[in-house]
Amino acid sequence: MATALFLGVGLYYQMRERLPKVYLEQVEEPPPLRPDGTRIIRVRSGSLIEKCRLFYAGQEMVTLLPGGPGGRAVRVTTLFPGAVLNYRIPQALSLRDDNYVEVKDGNKTLRKEKLGNIHMDSR
Repeated sequence: MATALFLGVGLYYQMRERLPKVYLEQVEEPPPLRPDGTRIIRVRSGSLIEKCRLFYAGQEMVTLLPGGPGGRAVRVTTLFPGAVLNYRIPQALSLRDDNYVEVKDGNKTLRKEKLGNIHMDSR
């Protein structure tokens, strides 16, 4: 029984190491630059994330991709290794340090972190 438990824990850590490393950062920009939001969550990864999605307090956020005036708002997109996606948290949602930010690849959670634990980039 103990051997099976040990092997199970070992497999868990091996599988966990295969998940892409996801890095999160908060950025607060002045209102003239972003009148529709108060905070940006930056997502960066060293590996490919085919269907990158970000949730804040259980709600799916959007990112802007190039294309058209002001960009094209999407909820799901590909994040290539070394690239960055910026997700907006609208003013309508309260910013609380105990709310969770969750990054998913499709439906698989890659990282879940409390907003208060994510580094704030001070410009």
